Amino acid sequence: MTQEEVDLIYDYLHENYRYEDGELIAKSRGQGRVEGRILGCFARPGQKKDERAQLRCSLLVNGQLLTIRLSHLIYIYHHKLKPKYIEFIDKNNTNTRIENLKQCSRSRFSSPSLRLKTKNGFYKTIEGKYCARLEYEYQKVFVSSYDSPEIAKNAYDYANTLLHEDKIQIKDIQQMVFAKFPPPVRSKSGFKGVYKMSKNRFKCEFVSNGIKIIVGNFNTPEEAHAAYIKAKAELVLNETRRK
Repeated sequence: MTQEEVDLIYDYLHENYRYEDGELIAKSRGQGRVEGRILGCFARPGQKKDERAQLRCSLLVNGQLLTIRLSHLIYIYHHKLKPKYIEFIDKNNTNTRIENLKQCSRSRFSSPSLRLKTKNGFYKTIEGKYCARLEYEYQKVFVSSYDSPEIAKNAYDYANTLLHEDKIQIKDIQQMVFAKFPPPVRSKSGFKGVYKMSKNRFKCEFVSNGIKIIVGNFNTPEEAHAAYIKAKAELVLNETRRK
């Protein structure tokens, strides 16, 4: 959204709405407005009250229909500025009073799940794994996932040291973390190094020294596993020869 569009919204809101205790209330009737009605409606039927921060508001501004969240409109109303992300200072996303709204970066976006994800440098997935993730200059760099929070925390600490103390570039950090903290092998096929794909195909791949090695796709898990064993043996043999 351009600043020119934000200026139009700002003028429209001040002309047609008044702000009161975290609400925008219509001052007059017209263009879908009803005098005294609070701006905003739930995006889907049955939406919970504690999701109020996601209230959508439809405005007809300069002949253009715009749909914006209530919290963003209230921020525009007071500051003539639309931030990309808004943080709720008291961590209560039902409190849309302007005193509770603060412009923030993506890493501090106020979604509860995102707050958990940034805690201690790792977060727990719905599958019960622990994913280490590095954040730098609004970038999120996935490090790896592990079976225990302790390993995930150690992997994050190591990645953080590489970035801030050793000044290693972001693109090289994941490979170095893989080498020191190898991620566990995951497979739903019942065979190590084998992953089931769609249409009854099976993929063989593994990680060695931080580098993902893709062997190929096969018709059966047995074939893929045999290829895995052969590839691992060849890799060990080549490493021995280099030494």
